[in-house]
Amino acid sequence: MDAATTSQSTVIRLVGGPRGVDGCLLDLAMSPQDRADLDGERFVRALCGSTVTPLAALQRRCTDRRTAEQLAASWRAVVFHAAGRPRRHRPRPFRYQGTYSLEALRDENGRWGLAVAARLNGAPAPAPPTSASTWAELESLVDEAAARFAAVANLLPDGPLAERARSIRKAVGTCVSDAARLCAVGSVIAPDPETSEPHEQVRALMARVEALTGTIEVATAHLVGLHLEVGEAADPVIPSASLAQAWSEIGHPV
Repeated sequence: MDAATTSQSTVIRLVGGPRGVDGCLLDLAMSPQDRADLDGERFVRALCGSTVTPLAALQRRCTDRRTAEQLAASWRAVVFHAAGRPRRHRPRPFRYQGTYSLEALRDENGRWGLAVAARLNGAPAPAPPTSASTWAELESLVDEAAARFAAVANLLPDGPLAERARSIRKAVGTCVSDAARLCAVGSVIAPDPETSEPHEQVRALMARVEALTGTIEVATAHLVGLHLEVGEAADPVIPSASLAQAWSEIGHPV
């Protein structure tokens, strides 16, 4: 198969759906976000009013529960399904199936994200309830710690140190998932533990969540140490120290 045919086989055409989506031509080879929105025979776009964007772009913004729930409340998923088989030199059509609501949820690593939920019947989906309980605050602290860890981990260059960070990332994901589960248990047995003296089991749940948060912070500190190791091979401070002397040796016009 020649290069032109290979390129053409990655192009899809959206048929039907809301204005701004119908008739769109997308070359999946040109956009990682578009490829992420393709799941087998299904393709998804995110829609808010007249704004259309890849669902994968929204996923990157889901740093915590609050952000994920706000995005799920205001955005919708426009779902298309493949029609027919791919043909040479022709974009494969994906036909509009329906507009669906989005829900905020965690993945297996404890990260927040968006998933396609129930189909809408014309009326907008209600906004998810907000919670300011002790358990919600504890879970928010866990998410904040995980976000700091992810930000530091993403700054590591490729190589052996990045491989070490991946194993740590998996352990942090387990900490986040466990902490979220314990907060959910606490919200069921003691929705508002501050109104009365917490039961021994409630105190144990809160202590365990705080300990998991502390573990994530320790993991972040370890990643900072990895960043320091990166500079040991070529420390820019050493050549920079001679800049003042080099500058003084340059003749300056009077």
